[in-house]
Amino acid sequence: MFNTKPINEVRAIAGNHSGNLVTCSPSALPIYNALEHKAKSGNHWARITVTGLQSLCAGRMHLNNVFIKPATNISYGHDEFFLILPGCKATVEKQSNGQFRVLHIEADLNYGSLQQDAKKPGLWRAKKAEKGWGASYVKNGHIKGKDNRVVAITDSGHPEIKSVLEDSTSHVINAPISDSEIRLNSDGFDMHHTPGDGMIGGMVNARKAAMAERDPSLNESALILAKTMYNARDIKDVRWISVRGGSGVLTQAMQILADQGVTLKKHYVQFSVANNKLK
Repeated sequence: MFNTKPINEVRAIAGNHSGNLVTCSPSALPIYNALEHKAKSGNHWARITVTGLQSLCAGRMHLNNVFIKPATNISYGHDEFFLILPGCKATVEKQSNGQFRVLHIEADLNYGSLQQDAKKPGLWRAKKAEKGWGASYVKNGHIKGKDNRVVAITDSGHPEIKSVLEDSTSHVINAPISDSEIRLNSDGFDMHHTPGDGMIGGMVNARKAAMAERDPSLNESALILAKTMYNARDIKDVRWISVRGGSGVLTQAMQILADQGVTLKKHYVQFSVANNKLK
């Protein structure tokens, strides 16, 4: 469907009119074009990825964001780093003139299908029916646009969405900042899911558990959650409730928003047992 063979062209992808110029190398351009096509076709994760690459024009790489890692330091003034985005890892060169060149892109163009199969981070809508709780994948990553909406940021370690719900529902219902059980049973809640073989932070290694909020393996999920939170910024009284290790994902997402100067007014956050209000 997409032509991903290298071509002899350098393309400016951002910064033509303001900020730092961002160009894409011939080897990276076909993958970027495929991602851009998906983004323009309404693909949520591709929009996040393309926007992340384009944001280099504003010099975002100097911020202490969790999804940026140094790659190499080159003696003649050029620096390379990895930009970790949903379904994508890009190698970027910062040139001595302040411009950026995307050198290489590794991308999984089937990322959206993997999200729908609960094999990649994404948003799900939980609803109670006669046979119990069930969940459906939310393709656009937007929570239900209703005041007082409850959103769970779940732990990993569950092979199926059904088991994620079984582990999380009682925690959400009993959370101090949550809605009443009657309302939740009627309206349901939204759920940011992070897949993985083990619980986030682990249960044995206390040091690892305490460092979960800086765990690079959560970068991808945190960036997707940050976008969901940003899209919900105008909805009143949203309650973001982490379930166990989901606190690491929620903390990283909030740091990403803080680095961008985004404030979620009249939203509430509960980190497992803590109750906080975002001013």
